[in-house]
Amino acid sequence: MISEELDDKIKTIRNKLSFVENLRKSLKDRVESNITSLFESNIALQERIYQRTIELDNINKKLQLEITERKQIEEALRLSEHRYKHLLGAITDYIYTVDVVDGEAVSTSHGPGCVAVTGYTSEEYVRDPFLWYQMIHAEDRHSVMEMTRRVLAGDIMPSIEHRITNKDGTIRWVRNTIVPRRDKEGALIAYDGLISDITERRRTDEALKLSEQRYKHLLNATTDYIYTVDVSEGRAVSTGHGPGCLAVTGYTSEEYAQDSFLWYRMIHPEDRHNASDMAGKTLRGEQVQPVEHRIIHKDGSIRWVRNTPVPRHDKDGVMIAYDGLITDITERKLAEEALRKNKERLADFFDNAYDMIQIVDMQGRFKYVNRSWLITLGYDTQEVETLNMSEIIHPDFLSEYDAVLHEILTTGHANRFETVFITKHGRHISVLGSVSYSYEHGKPSAARGIFHDLTEIKKAEDTLKRLNDDLELRVKERTAQLYHAASYLESVLTSLTDALFVINSSFTIRRVNLSACIMLEYKEKELVGKDIKSVFSENLETVINEVRTHEKAKDEFMTVRTKTGQTIPVLVNLSRLGKKNEETIIVVHDMRDIKKLEEETQRIQLKMLSASKMATLGEIATGIAHEINQPLTYISSFIQGLLLDIRKQRLDEKEVQKDAGTAYKQVGRIVDIIQHLRTFGRRDDLELTPVNIETVLNNTMLLIGERIRLKNIKLQRTLEKNELPCVPGSANQLEQVFINLLQNAMDAFPKGTANPTIKVNVSLSSEKRKWVVIKISDNASGIDPENLDKIFEPFFTTKEVGKGTGLGLSIVYGIISEHNGTIACESVKNKGTVFTIKIPACEETVGE
Repeated sequence: MISEELDDKIKTIRNKLSFVENLRKSLKDRVESNITSLFESNIALQERIYQRTIELDNINKKLQLEITERKQIEEALRLSEHRYKHLLGAITDYIYTVDVVDGEAVSTSHGPGCVAVTGYTSEEYVRDPFLWYQMIHAEDRHSVMEMTRRVLAGDIMPSIEHRITNKDGTIRWVRNTIVPRRDKEGALIAYDGLISDITERRRTDEALKLSEQRYKHLLNATTDYIYTVDVSEGRAVSTGHGPGCLAVTGYTSEEYAQDSFLWYRMIHPEDRHNASDMAGKTLRGEQVQPVEHRIIHKDGSIRWVRNTPVPRHDKDGVMIAYDGLITDITERKLAEEALRKNKERLADFFDNAYDMIQIVDMQGRFKYVNRSWLITLGYDTQEVETLNMSEIIHPDFLSEYDAVLHEILTTGHANRFETVFITKHGRHISVLGSVSYSYEHGKPSAARGIFHDLTEIKKAEDTLKRLNDDLELRVKERTAQLYHAASYLESVLTSLTDALFVINSSFTIRRVNLSACIMLEYKEKELVGKDIKSVFSENLETVINEVRTHEKAKDEFMTVRTKTGQTIPVLVNLSRLGKKNEETIIVVHDMRDIKKLEEETQRIQLKMLSASKMATLGEIATGIAHEINQPLTYISSFIQGLLLDIRKQRLDEKEVQKDAGTAYKQVGRIVDIIQHLRTFGRRDDLELTPVNIETVLNNTMLLIGERIRLKNIKLQRTLEKNELPCVPGSANQLEQVFINLLQNAMDAFPKGTANPTIKVNVSLSSEKRKWVVIKISDNASGIDPENLDKIFEPFFTTKEVGKGTGLGLSIVYGIISEHNGTIACESVKNKGTVFTIKIPACEETVGE
């Protein structure tokens, strides 16, 4: 306001000065135009100027006064601002408010005092809503957020103390006190927080804590304290314990004052008698020596103390008190105990040492010998006391021993040396010894010696020399044998019909035999140095690495390439030679002839299978004819009846349609039988596809079921209740298996068998791998035990001549083997036979 008025007045003065200037210009013009008129007016003008000047001077003085007042106001404002800042710096508390809606914090405002505590202004908190969280020390954020969560949940929370990071980077401690605000319904609408800076208090607490720790450390370092026993008429009447008692015993002076017998109970039970005896002697005026005894510290530990009483007498010599100095000697006692145990262990070590240990004075007399020394030389302790070192050393080695002692005295050390001792009974013992001197007052006082009995070593050396000579002889003999074996091996490798390769760790051929060169049409020098991988069509590196790692021979079917590019099927055997990653031996066998034999065998087997099928068809022809005859008879009867009804003109259309449908089904049955006969009779190469065993058994019964019925044999079929998985195989060949086994079962029934029965059971095994198990059993005559092992051999039969080729079970065995399955037979004479077939199941089931 003052500034605006001042500006207005200055503007007015300027306007007035401008008016004066204009006036002067007007007067000048008038003077130029009319000097006379100006002269006349001059007096009046001067008066007016004088008055105006007085007015301007007054205005100027008033303006100066206003400027001075403004400066005074600005100075007062500056001082006020300084006092405010000082006051703000002294403030250690500020209030913040958090508004709450539906149990959630929606906004936070910080009072002006926040800048004194945190260094941040209210505006900075508004600009950054998360600044309050970021300034909380990372280790304390969890406790602050937990307090906030519980306040929002409606809990009443006590104040917590935590750290914040001030804007200037310093760490400060604050106390955070929250006061909730609720509406008239009791719902939380906000809460106010009071932040108090407690940094100085925390520093004071920390300093006090350090001071207490230093005091306790100093107190614990005190190992002495004084107690005083007041005496009246020769009796102890009271006891006072100095402040040092806490460090030594763990009890305070006050605790001793409250419990008069605490000092006695504190003494270890085994030492109380000695302490009481010392106190009694002191009271009786006897001379008492310090007593060392144990006490039980307040923490339960055992400590050793030295108790030194000092009597006090009055001027008449009567004891009026005695002072006791308690010194903690626990460390000294522990050190003495450790030293005693070390001495015992050392003495035990010397006495039980295998070597002979001795200490001899400068005159050669023995001061100490261990047990091994006494046992080895045959002396007892009393005899050793009269012995001299010169008496136990062989005369021939005495001068050498003296020379060793002289060398030790001269140079301070000597190497180990050999000498000979003489036992009590005159036996000579070779020993290996070392000697050193012990000194007293700078002079040698005794010689310490350790001697090892070399008797057994000498015997061992003699034995070793003898064995070494014998070994050299055997090595020469073995070398000759190895040379012979090498020559023999060379001849074997040369005559070996299989190709042999020796390769190194880099898969380079190091050696080949003659058969390898012939097979691959290379010369030996062309193969040696060649990469073995270039010889084989397959990746041989993986197989070789596996053999080198596991040190196991491995057979693999592979293909090699000759020099002319021809490929040869081979069987490869690999084995490691020597250590891991060294040489590998590869033996390659030409499989061309074997492949031809396998192809020929397969061709013959197919012929045998076809022949067996034809024989089977011949055997089941009667049953098939009867199976076809039944539907044909029905069809014939239907046609004859139809013709008769036509002649008599009594056709019933519905009846004709019904009978015609039945006749059509019978025709379909005949077609199925004939179609299946054609399928069964054709040549079938093995191709493994998912096959349903139940379907195969149904087709088998289509061909042979009628024959079983005609023979009056009961057939029982049992299948797994659950859906059976399929098997990988050939349905045609599996059908051949079932027909052969069922035919053999039918033929095994002698005439007149009571209740002849054939059972077919199909199930799923419960082993780790799923197997479909087919059991075909009968109660026929069975198989003789001596023939049971021969039934699967080709051309073996127990049937009459002309009634069997002996190939049926052999073909069955081959078919099941090709299906990766097994077949086994169990039979008891005159009770029956069971054939068990196991075929691995596919992973998925196949519907019928």
